[in-house]
Amino acid sequence: MASSRQSPGDPPSSSRNTALGQFRPLLDALVQSTTVELFQSRSIAVAPVSSSLRNPHQAVYFGLAGVVSLSGPHANGSLTLSWTDSVYSLFTPPLAVGSLSARDLLRELTNQLAGRIKNRLLNYTVVLTIGVPTVLSGQALERQRPPRETEVVYLFRTLRGELVVTLDLDIDPGTLTYSGSHKVAKEGDFIPF
Repeated sequence: MASSRQSPGDPPSSSRNTALGQFRPLLDALVQSTTVELFQSRSIAVAPVSSSLRNPHQAVYFGLAGVVSLSGPHANGSLTLSWTDSVYSLFTPPLAVGSLSARDLLRELTNQLAGRIKNRLLNYTVVLTIGVPTVLSGQALERQRPPRETEVVYLFRTLRGELVVTLDLDIDPGTLTYSGSHKVAKEGDFIPF
């Protein structure tokens, strides 16, 4: 199967990819730190292992995977979250693999992770709308979503297994400007309507 996907060492194929490549270290730090913080809020220690462009010939997702779309005027893409079955035992209370509660938790944590990333990107004038998260089997997600050259895989390790976050976000590099002028709510802040 031929792929137009670049390996991490290949030179960018366009000026758009060059700009996104310059933004990637920031995006890597943002995704890794928000993932660690999210799981810390659940009293689960998570350590980043690596980030890389996705290998189209290698399965990425575990048994279940949460997926949510991200869209905005200058960015489109998706975020996924998946972990090994043994990670369910780290939650309080531990969850049965494949149970409705386990699926709900995966869907909710996918949504929370997307929200945290959205909040942090506001400081770079990237405005995103988060779609409705869903949970699929890892195999179904692999079949339904062909790998794209913009998709980055983030691996993490826990005490009982691994988890993976993928971010496929095509951002217009002309909008990536640090403003710091947006007052962004912190996770857990009460926002009255």
